[in-house]
Amino acid sequence: MKKAICAAIIFVAIFGLWGCGSKKEQIGDSGWDPLPVSVSESTEKQTHAIELESGLMVEFDKDVMTLYGADVTKVEIKDNRITQRLANVKTVIIKDGVDAISDQAFSDAACKSIERIEIDSSVTKIGASAFSGCTSLVEITVGDGVTTIGDKAFSGCTNLSEISFGQNLVSIGKRAFQGCEALKDITLGDNVDTISDYCFADCKNLQTVEIGRSLTTVGESIFSGCTNLETVTTRSSVPSGMFESCASLKKAYLKDGVMVIERGAFSGCTALSGVELDGAIQTIGNRAFYNCTSLQQIQIPQAVTKIDREAFAGCTSLYSVEMSPDGSIEIIGEKAFSKCTSLTKIDIPKSVSLVEREAFSGCTSLYGVTMKVRNEAASLVFEDNVFSGCTGIKEIEFVEGVERIGSSVLEGCENLDTIILPKSMKKMGEKAFNGCGNIRHIWFRGNAREWKELVSRANSISAFTGSILTDWDVQLNQFDLPNRQDIIKLGYSG
Repeated sequence: MKKAICAAIIFVAIFGLWGCGSKKEQIGDSGWDPLPVSVSESTEKQTHAIELESGLMVEFDKDVMTLYGADVTKVEIKDNRITQRLANVKTVIIKDGVDAISDQAFSDAACKSIERIEIDSSVTKIGASAFSGCTSLVEITVGDGVTTIGDKAFSGCTNLSEISFGQNLVSIGKRAFQGCEALKDITLGDNVDTISDYCFADCKNLQTVEIGRSLTTVGESIFSGCTNLETVTTRSSVPSGMFESCASLKKAYLKDGVMVIERGAFSGCTALSGVELDGAIQTIGNRAFYNCTSLQQIQIPQAVTKIDREAFAGCTSLYSVEMSPDGSIEIIGEKAFSKCTSLTKIDIPKSVSLVEREAFSGCTSLYGVTMKVRNEAASLVFEDNVFSGCTGIKEIEFVEGVERIGSSVLEGCENLDTIILPKSMKKMGEKAFNGCGNIRHIWFRGNAREWKELVSRANSISAFTGSILTDWDVQLNQFDLPNRQDIIKLGYSG
């Protein structure tokens, strides 16, 4: 009997325990909670590491993704195990062992949430479009190992506001930072020798740029459309359209090392009021400062040999242009200072051999034009319409060495009273003084015979068509003034 009772108790105990176990997943429904289980700190951290075929290790820690490895030659984030986690990644750290970041590694949809990137010194290259379109990216630190940033590497990163370049960066590709609208400051070290086309174009909030002295290859329109850029300092030549339409640019410091200012470099920089040009500059290109309507004065460096077409045209506030009397300028280009309506005086150095058509046309405030006497071997030619519409000019002297003045050279200079012509003059263009209705004195530094020879040449006889002086048979009278020997005073009709 006792044995039977004991057996029954054991049976109930065993099956009772089994029954409790069978209802484990239903405990929550019955309201019964299990005892809390202690979780270690390392388990809670939940670090996940994935190894790719390239040897690249990818580690996730909450919103941080860390890349590392041993002699990894490229970083490609194509593996689904990685891309499906990128939506939560805010910081990317690329550490030792990674040599290069491949083209389009993190571009567009794959990196929309990334806010911060740290690139270690082991990385030497950032590929084309590597982080293109990462619209949440705010900050980048580029290690000292990076020498090359590829085309469009960070283009369209619209929230990027801070970037620190490493000391050994050499080359930046086309449109690498185009459209990075939040970027405010750029400093490029002395090792950077190549900046390609449109590199920082349309960075609308960029305010300050400093460029080192090693640039040898510079693309076009690098900073075009940077509408809030205020100050630039460069020690390298300024390529075509480099700062075109940077409407807020106020100061430009072109330091030692700048040799050429190319076509349209500062065109349309309407707030530009001050430019410092280093003495090494040799060429000021077409439309270099076109329509810089706030520019007030400019000092042309001694080494400049040519001021090209429309270089300063439309600079309506420009009142002072200083050219060194011992400078190297040979050519003042077509319309170089056209419509500089505030310009009052111009002194043409003896080095100038050609003033091209309309160079000073429409300079309505210009009243003083002087030029240095040339020796016999150094002639000077003024092409058509050079001073047309300069209504402020009352007297002009073409000095010895001037051989030809073009058609309509002083057309419409309605207040012109006195003209002094040199013995060296060989030709005066048709209607050279057309519309100069107030001419009262013409002086010629030669004799009567030489004067008759001059006016008998083709077109010279019609030089005064439309002016008050029309009768070429007037009496020529010898007139003597101090320092003006053998000058003929020509009478006038009327």
